[in-house]
Amino acid sequence: MEPLRVSVRRASDLAPREGVEVLWDVIEGAGVTLGQRSSRTDSAGMASTAIVLGAQRGRYRVRARAREAAADFELWAVDEPVVDSVPGRARPGDTLRIAGRNFSPVLGHDLVELGGVRAEVVRATSTAITLRVPPCLPAGLALLRVSLGSQISAPRLVQIEPGATPAPFPVGAAVVLDAGVPGPGSCLRLPAGSYLLVLGATTGVSGARYSATMRALGGVPLTDAGAPGPDAGAIDRDATDREAQAAWDAELRAREARWIATPGPAGAVGVPPVGRAVGAAPPRVGDRREFNVLAPGGGFRRVSAVARRVTARAAFYEDVEAPAGQLTDEDYARFGASFDDPIAPTVTRIFGEPSDLDGNERVIVLFTPAVNLLTERESSDGFIGGFFYGLDLLPDRANSNRGEVFYALVPDPAGRFGDPRSRALVRSTVPTILAHELMHMVHFSERVVARGAAAGEATWLSEALAAMAEDRVGDAYESRGELEAAAAFQSGNRKRARLFVEKPGATSVLTAAGTATLPERGASWLFLRYLAEQYGGDDLLRSLTQTTRTGLANVASASERDWARLLLEWGTAVYDGEEAGLAEGSDRRNRYPAFRPRQMLGVAGQRYALRPAELDARGSAMEVDLLAGAIAHALVATDGPVTVGVGASIGSSGLAQGAVLLRIVRLH
Repeated sequence: MEPLRVSVRRASDLAPREGVEVLWDVIEGAGVTLGQRSSRTDSAGMASTAIVLGAQRGRYRVRARAREAAADFELWAVDEPVVDSVPGRARPGDTLRIAGRNFSPVLGHDLVELGGVRAEVVRATSTAITLRVPPCLPAGLALLRVSLGSQISAPRLVQIEPGATPAPFPVGAAVVLDAGVPGPGSCLRLPAGSYLLVLGATTGVSGARYSATMRALGGVPLTDAGAPGPDAGAIDRDATDREAQAAWDAELRAREARWIATPGPAGAVGVPPVGRAVGAAPPRVGDRREFNVLAPGGGFRRVSAVARRVTARAAFYEDVEAPAGQLTDEDYARFGASFDDPIAPTVTRIFGEPSDLDGNERVIVLFTPAVNLLTERESSDGFIGGFFYGLDLLPDRANSNRGEVFYALVPDPAGRFGDPRSRALVRSTVPTILAHELMHMVHFSERVVARGAAAGEATWLSEALAAMAEDRVGDAYESRGELEAAAAFQSGNRKRARLFVEKPGATSVLTAAGTATLPERGASWLFLRYLAEQYGGDDLLRSLTQTTRTGLANVASASERDWARLLLEWGTAVYDGEEAGLAEGSDRRNRYPAFRPRQMLGVAGQRYALRPAELDARGSAMEVDLLAGAIAHALVATDGPVTVGVGASIGSSGLAQGAVLLRIVRLH
């Protein structure tokens, strides 16, 4: 038996809680063996225990407790169901009675599959089941099986007579089926044509997994499906693809969430704050001051720095311990010019304003080898280039710098503070980092400082908003004809998105664990870009930022759309086909209004990396394992009517209604 699993989340923002002890108790049933009676949650907030039921048939109950919360599991020990007799013939929509043994009298326990499609059980006793034949079934012999969990009966044959002609389904039309409901809600008989299937795990429980099966039955396959193009090449990874940076960003957002949730001063423990007083004059070149900077292991170190450049919007400081003679006055002038225009004006116009707790009317950018030290030597996951930490905007906390501060790495060609980092690397990466981290600063200012939010934003949405800030700055450069500068801000998101479209079913828009992977970051950026293009542009991005709402509730409020439908419609747009059903004049939700994934995420001369499976219309099934917030694609093409369905796999415990949905769009 698969283990029992629970998800532990913070009530305020549904963020996963790592390291929480979960206690497991048997509250009904004798002879149960639990793998462990105490377990701790992982980075995705999940905890589990194995279980072996006792010898007695019937119901067992297990309770999981985590602090003041509890969840109960109901399990049943059953015998293999036996089907003794079935009617030889039936029509779609008929009521059918089967006789046998070891059925469950509890509606919902018996899963009856007929022709690969789950039938609706109308009545059940221990010896008889009355069901409704799915209206979508094609004519022909159909296997009937009954399952109770993993116990499956031997199959019986039923001859299905021809049913009604499929209803018209025009090119561009779409319908949604639910894998968690039997009968007509989970299958449909469709007319001849080509169809795109988009399967989505539409719950908001990040890290949870769901298995479902897509089926095609009773169709006539097209004789020429077309020749595939060359495979997509490997995705290049460079300095913009930094797992280390992604992990560090996620860790900082998690720390900020803990600070926000902890009321009152942190006390006198640690290094005292060193920020300037409110109303202080702007810094001047040559000014010296001290900062508290995060150190490896979670502590802080005090560093001394000198102001190298002061502009209208920023003050650039350099740690006195930085390798001498690396960043020149020209470099700092270049950083200042790009920050003052277009980075800061673009980000603040769209998302909001940073606070000004220290009264200097500027943000501070501190170049310090303390950032270099955060990356382990010889790391294969890239490096940490810079960050913003919300603690600096909580002035009553120990170690706060009481002001708006960014931290950036320094050139270190000799490798004194970690692996060698060149001046060219710092010059090329810092501007993009400034745009990304300015969005995090604005987000914290608008959410926590201005509105007093009691919880941080969901990691996936926080990072998607910061990625959109990079995108918008790139757009600003592009509008000026500065295409090389634009590419520097846009290429990272697109490379991460290409990693996602290579294997969308294995990647969730929602962060599955505490750290967002590169494909997950690509997925969340693609999703938010779609959301902005469809539902309000910059106004939507501003609404998502200037609020205390969190995660999917924030998305639903800003877009005024249901999350499940958004996920499926976005999945359709990611396919980005040229078929008539997705062209101009069809449902606008089927595509990005401006962004073209096939063009902008493709590689010249190669196929688009998103390659849906092709279902054989005569009869085929594809079982898919999805994380919550993930999508999968399939295509089916037929010269005659075809049945398309989705459901839990026979022998499984089934799926809850609404957990996994299938959107079908007619392409031709």
